[in-house]
Formats: sequence, C-alpha cells, structure tokens
Amino acid sequence: LKFQKFVYDHLEGENDEDLFGLQIIADEKDNVLGFNKKMLIGATNIPIEDCIKKIHRYNGLAIASHIDRDSFSVISQLGFIPPELKFDAVEISNIEDLDVYKFQLPIPIPIIFNSDAHRLSEIGRIYTKFYLKKTDFFELKLAFSNSKGRKILYD
Repeated sequence: LKFQKFVYDHLEGENDEDLFGLQIIADEKDNVLGFNKKMLIGATNIPIEDCIKKIHRYNGLAIASHIDRDSFSVISQLGFIPPELKFDAVEISNIEDLDVYKFQLPIPIPIIFNSDAHRLSEIGRIYTKFYLKKTDFFELKLAFSNSKGRKILYD
C-alpha cells in the first residue's frame, strides 16, 4: 500500500472521461462510491532507477513487464535494457520469443512469462512455472535468484 501511494502521488494529468471513460470507484458489491479524476492509465514522473530502488526498499520484486511489446515497455521506450537497472526479472508474453530476448538482455536476468491479458479469453494463455517448497512471496524471491533449490522452470 505504501508503494501504491508512492506511485499514485506521482501520476500526472487528469482523466479525459470523454476519451477514456469513467474511472469508477466501487465497493465489493459493485456499488459506485465515486469517480477517480487522476489519469490512472498514464505514466508517472518517477525515474525508472528511483522506482526500482523504491520497490527493493519495500522488499518487492522489480519486474520489467512485457518487454516484447512494441509500446509501453522498457525496450520500446529506451531501445534496450541498461545494465545498471537492477530488475529482478523481465516478463514476456510469447514463449517463442525467449531466445530472442535472452540475447537482448545486457546481463543474465530471469525471464518470466505472463499472458498480459486484456480480455478474459487471454487469461492463462501463457504462464510461468516455478519450483517452490511452498507458495509464498519469499519462495518466489528464492526462485528468481535460483537459490536453495528454488527456480523458474523453462520447459
């Protein structure tokens, strides 16, 4: 929640409801509680290095999402992944691209797979398998670092 507030406080712009629609605040029963006026789909003014440092300060995992996308990815914005960016992993949405993106990474970084679903039919289209002793965040961190027998399974 602290990290969410950090990001929220750095969002820029106001939502254009005519262009992007209403950003409804609802409760668990879908009762409308209000409307968010901030531009939630927009970028923040946080430098990427500061974002990664803050994620790690909160003991999180910094994952560069959908690096295989032509827009809204680190590679599409910068043209490459600078080696000084301390990502814990990168994520691609097409397993056939694995070798291509392994070659583009400046240093060995774990690669995970997610569907980056924007439609119900896309959920679970691709996923990452892990070897863990139990399902929790700390086991996941061990798998990202290939430690104590935990690992990402690439099969």
